[in-house]
Amino acid sequence: MVQEVAQVAEVAQVAVDNFKAFKYIGVGLCSLGMAGAALAIGNIFGSFFNSIARNPSAAPKLEKYIYIAAGLAEAMGIFAVLLAFLIMFS
Repeated sequence: MVQEVAQVAEVAQVAVDNFKAFKYIGVGLCSLGMAGAALAIGNIFGSFFNSIARNPSAAPKLEKYIYIAAGLAEAMGIFAVLLAFLIMFS
């Protein structure tokens, strides 16, 4: 009887360790979302500067859209950080 209880406790401990490992894997996968946001912002501003180099008179028209696009891309990175914290501390 005691041996069976010890066996069940050992299996439960392995399950808890696996759950912790999966939590950290999930947090690591959320970092891909943050990397994607960084790549998106770099792409947005790179394209912006390229378009200004081709047509400098269009810069005032593009500026308002570039800030909206960068803000949306940055929001995705912030959501990824929030999700990582929720996974890690839950």
